[in-house]
Amino acid sequence: MPFASVAVSVVARTAAPFVALVFALVVAPVAAFAFQPAGDLPMRSAAYAWAADGDRQVVWTLETHAAPLTVRTRLAVEEAGYTSLSAVVLSSWIVVSGTGTESSPEPLMELIWEKDAGAWIPSWQVKLRYRSPGSAGAGLASELVLARAVPVRGHVYEAVVSYHPDSGSVAAALADLTAGSTLFRGVAAVAGGAGNVRLGAGFRTTAGIPAPGEGAFAGAIPVSVSAFEVTPFYLPVGAGWEVGIREQGLGRPVPVWRFEPGDDVVVVLTLDHPGPVAAAPAPAGGDARGTFRLVYTRAGEERLLYELSGAARGERVIPVPASELPLGPGALRLDYVQGGRVLLSGAKEISIGHIDVRIGELERVGGELRGTARVAAGSAYGPIPISLNALLAVRKWNAELRRWEVVPGSTQTAFSGIVDISGDREVEIPLAVALPEEPGAWEVGFAAEAPVPASVRTLGKRRLFAVAAAPGGPATSVRICTYNVLGFQGWPEAAAAGELGARGTARHLDYFAGVLGELGCDVLGVQEGWSFAFLDRLAAAMGAHVAKFATPTSFPGAIFTRFPILEQRDFTVRLPSGDVPFSRSAGAALLDVRGTPVWVVTIHAHPTREELRRMEANVLAQRVDELLAVSENVIVLGDFNSQPGGVIHQVLVERGFLNAMDLAGGGVEPTMTTLQGAGTITIDHIYVSPALAGSVRSSRVVSDPGFRMGAGASRTWVNSDHLPVTADLEWH
Repeated sequence: MPFASVAVSVVARTAAPFVALVFALVVAPVAAFAFQPAGDLPMRSAAYAWAADGDRQVVWTLETHAAPLTVRTRLAVEEAGYTSLSAVVLSSWIVVSGTGTESSPEPLMELIWEKDAGAWIPSWQVKLRYRSPGSAGAGLASELVLARAVPVRGHVYEAVVSYHPDSGSVAAALADLTAGSTLFRGVAAVAGGAGNVRLGAGFRTTAGIPAPGEGAFAGAIPVSVSAFEVTPFYLPVGAGWEVGIREQGLGRPVPVWRFEPGDDVVVVLTLDHPGPVAAAPAPAGGDARGTFRLVYTRAGEERLLYELSGAARGERVIPVPASELPLGPGALRLDYVQGGRVLLSGAKEISIGHIDVRIGELERVGGELRGTARVAAGSAYGPIPISLNALLAVRKWNAELRRWEVVPGSTQTAFSGIVDISGDREVEIPLAVALPEEPGAWEVGFAAEAPVPASVRTLGKRRLFAVAAAPGGPATSVRICTYNVLGFQGWPEAAAAGELGARGTARHLDYFAGVLGELGCDVLGVQEGWSFAFLDRLAAAMGAHVAKFATPTSFPGAIFTRFPILEQRDFTVRLPSGDVPFSRSAGAALLDVRGTPVWVVTIHAHPTREELRRMEANVLAQRVDELLAVSENVIVLGDFNSQPGGVIHQVLVERGFLNAMDLAGGGVEPTMTTLQGAGTITIDHIYVSPALAGSVRSSRVVSDPGFRMGAGASRTWVNSDHLPVTADLEWH
């Protein structure tokens, strides 16, 4: 269970004036504190059963539990019923008298992940709802928003909540186990005095509660609970820690995991106790508040570095004697111990001394991938032997299971030699990898080795590339392009208008016919076009066929091509709700590419509304499936208005599509560098279906003069606020 990183104190004022609720909130992508799987913590599984609870379906434990208590719930967000999911009940606590259910239960607190559908852009919030002291029977009147994040379908989450009745202390954490990240962790003060509690977890949907089956459901289950575990301890699960270097002039240490012997290394421990609260009845001679122990471990040996007992809430900066630790990899482990039991434990790998080998860009030269790598180190090691191995693997698309299967191939030596690491400077080394003979989509990973007591790390190590089938006839070479042309008005518009003149004039038409002709495209998808009449004139000026796609706004799309257009389909739809997915434009054209049928899809997704982009992704998924039933050769390009990993990318990846820039070996590049401050935004893409994955020869973002501001041009405007993307394909 990961808990991590820097704590930020947040004070929330609630409707109850006599309650001060303080939460130490942390969002961190790296695991930092965990239940020790084989430790001394007596955690047991609790029996539970599903039951309807008002407008919710909730798992309730079949027995009550006495506080202090920690409960760990593990649940999965399922594909089925996801669109109607309105809340995930992560942990619900109700107070019951005695050990039975004969009394009327009173709610104590609830950790819930809820969709705010009333907002202009619907969002998800993780909230703690709780009962204030002295408010028995008043329900969960107070709440605190802990985090803002969208539950991801197919991901498994783990929520841990710990409660002590004497103080009303609550420690909580929520982690995405699939992504290996922590959404939040921290502490709060709620109503105290609760004795026996019953625990629950479940969900709420807009579609109503499914009919219960035999111990489960007889319908779509948007959330499934796989574990419900309890232990009779109050545990500091909201505590966090990080390792870093203390540098002069900086308020906080810089979090890193690799150090040199002379670095000022520290551990920052953020404690979550609202006060010196007892975790359980104190054992004879023991401290009920527990002890934190920081230990260095390496090769089975341990060294105790620091002990902290009975500390109240706050931060502690613990020095780590890096100069006294051996060179090479090791680990720091933080244990929470009470009465001789290790109840919580977390570990972080560290290394004293390091060498980095950073892989640069790769390009095809004859039958090889060639490039360079840069070697850097934190200390002077002198001349040392370094080898860089390349591990090849071919990706094969399994159409039945709809996934890529990676089949390991050969291992080659990309570089082997003596490298002189005598100071702070980087050393550049050449690398070369022979292309395999088998056609298809391949990946290459790199691993550097050096016989020194240091951490050797390879950066930028995995790349995709394509291998074509051996010539069995004449080659078909096709350049595919995508370009958001900003209405053919130049950017900034005022600066461009002085030279271009009015849109639609012969001068304006000739200029953009020349711009598009300069790209040398056989197939060009454009977004944010202008009028259909202008698109027809432009096609005639370029000697191209054109498929035009209507827009309910002001952003028509088009596909210009040298090849005959056999069919075209428009993707823009109006839903009963009034929403219009692809309100800018989207559509497909079936091309006859020298006897090979190829679908080309151009899309322009919504720039801001994530919920509408999700609708667009659903439309695209349905339309692409229809196209694949006609021809296995499909290219999807356009302005996705989202970076890789977004929902529109996901529906293509799920169908085996690969990004052409990835397949070219260099990875995706920014496509909005014409805009100040947008240098890392990559929203224009070309994807190819599995059947075409082995055909990609090269791909690039065009940043020549006239396309990118400051690219050697003297004028003060460029053709558009986007950059074109091209991909060269070849098959036999």
